[in-house]
Amino acid sequence: MKKFLTAGVLGLAMVAMSSSAANAGHFHRPPCGFRWVICHGYRRVPYTVCEVAYDHCGRPFKVYRTYFRTVVVPVRKLVKVGY
Repeated sequence: MKKFLTAGVLGLAMVAMSSSAANAGHFHRPPCGFRWVICHGYRRVPYTVCEVAYDHCGRPFKVYRTYFRTVVVPVRKLVKVGY
């Protein structure tokens, strides 16, 4: 029982020493990171218009037509940024 306890303590000490030695040279921040940036994107948006059309006899009637327009919308993106 005493051997297992001693081996466990030595094992934990070795793990603690190896992890501190691995991180010994990394005290600075990484050279890049990520930030949220607001960019502008384009989106096609449908809209409906009520127009007057005429049949072959010249009588008016209503027609609903759908058109598309391109609008600029704000878009939130995650961008890599160097410090």
